[in-house]
Amino acid sequence: MAALEPVTIELTTPVRDFGKMIERVTIKREGVGSDLLAIDGLKTFAAELVMIHRLCGVSREAAEAMTMKDIGTISDALDPFVGRGIRPGASPSEPSPSSDGSEARS
Repeated sequence: MAALEPVTIELTTPVRDFGKMIERVTIKREGVGSDLLAIDGLKTFAAELVMIHRLCGVSREAAEAMTMKDIGTISDALDPFVGRGIRPGASPSEPSPSSDGSEARS
């Protein structure tokens, strides 16, 4: 399977990161085992913020300052980078269908 290309998401509300205002984040890499260890035992929302921090390269403080709308948009874009919604053996462009025909989110 080919590596995923980075994905850039425009923020609806810019946040400050290391003293600089950021207006977009880029998912730079796929998740790996150490990312799973970093979120082990966290509740879902905390885990999403850690994944944004780790895969987009922003500080935890910046991830925590993002609006719910931006976090939701980034979370959706993270799906192929963390293996959500992909059938085993399928490419990231082939999401898993749910029982009602819509895309499933695991």
